[in-house]
Amino acid sequence: MNRFASIFVNGLLGAGVGFILSASIFSILAMIDGTRPGEALGYGAVVGVIGAIIGGGIGLMIGILKLGGIGGGVTGLLATIIVVLFYVLTFSRHGEIMQSIGESVVIPVVLAIPLVLTGVITGLFNRKIFQSENA
Repeated sequence: MNRFASIFVNGLLGAGVGFILSASIFSILAMIDGTRPGEALGYGAVVGVIGAIIGGGIGLMIGILKLGGIGGGVTGLLATIIVVLFYVLTFSRHGEIMQSIGESVVIPVVLAIPLVLTGVITGLFNRKIFQSENA
């Protein structure tokens, strides 16, 4: 497979997996919390779009750096940390950074597992692509 094509495929795979896992986990957590199923699925779709955007970036990085499952998981974890930092630095007021970090704890709870799994799954797929290329 062409190098650019494999990077593109990894990006699409990361976006798809990120959407499915983020939407599913958010919807499940929302329903456990008592949200009505239709509302949980609607908000889950919004979170899924965010997960797809971040997952696409994870997939592109995995494709560019030729990472495997472990590297993909680390990339997903770093993406989660970057999202939290972006949120805190964007929405906190001067002198309230620690309070914003405390309020943003829901972001890693909802996104950490899906993004790390997105990285692992995409990384394992990426390894499979490059092993078949080099064989």
